Amino acid sequence: MALERLTTINNAGISSSLVFTGIITAASFVGDGGGLTGVGGGAGEPTGDVDELFSYVSVAGTVTANITLDTSNSGASSSYVLISQPEMHIETGIALTVGSGKVLVIDSLVLPPL
Repeated sequence: MALERLTTINNAGISSSLVFTGIITAASFVGDGGGLTGVGGGAGEPTGDVDELFSYVSVAGTVTANITLDTSNSGASSSYVLISQPEMHIETGIALTVGSGKVLVIDSLVLPPL
C-alpha cells in the first residue's frame, strides 16, 4: 500500500532515498542542494545538454510580487542576495524591500551587454 499522506517526520534519520511528487514545504532545508532539479537559480540548462556543460541567463528578470529580503528568507545573518540577470525590473505597484544586513547584488556574474 502506498503512503498517501505524511504529515510529520521528526528526526527520522532517513538513510535511503525518498521520492516525492507535489509540493514539499519545511521550516528549513539543510544541505547544498547540489542534486536538486527544477528549482530556479537564475541560470537554465539548454535542452539536450546531456553533459550538463552549458547554462544560460536571461537578460532581465522581473519582480512580480511584493517581497522583503530579510533573515526570514535570505539567510539567518548578514548576506548577499544575488540576481544573475544583468537587468532587474519591478512591476508597477510591487514593493521589493532589502532588509537590514542584506545587500542586493544585480548582475552577480558581471555579464557583458548583448
